[in-house]
Amino acid sequence: MTNKYDLLTQRFPLKTIETVADLDRALEISAELMDNEDNLDADEKRYLEAILALIQLYEDSTYTDIEDPPSTPLEMLRSLLEVNNMAAGDLANILMIDKQTAGDIIEGARPLSADQVSILSARFNVASALLNSHEADKA
Repeated sequence: MTNKYDLLTQRFPLKTIETVADLDRALEISAELMDNEDNLDADEKRYLEAILALIQLYEDSTYTDIEDPPSTPLEMLRSLLEVNNMAAGDLANILMIDKQTAGDIIEGARPLSADQVSILSARFNVASALLNSHEADKA
């Protein structure tokens, strides 16, 4: 009989995260587990701890290349796109908008909407305030 831990390792083996796709899968599984954290058995809790450590390791190694942290929401967006090797076309796909509009956002000619901030916040696993120019204005 297969236990829950084995099922989780079949979905995502506990190994070094090397790509954004791996990170996305790891984040998806960890979010599912955290949503149900009160009902996890010991094996699931062990798995969650391990996958969170792998996510942290990936993020620490990936995002340490940024010498000066972005100081504005636009700089943060550009930095996230650069770190993930993404361009206007990728942003357009994520936000389900045309490439020209995505280019305008990247150039700073058009602000992100609240819905777009939410989508990008979830996609890149960052606080929405880091991408929201209205929140930055309050700081």
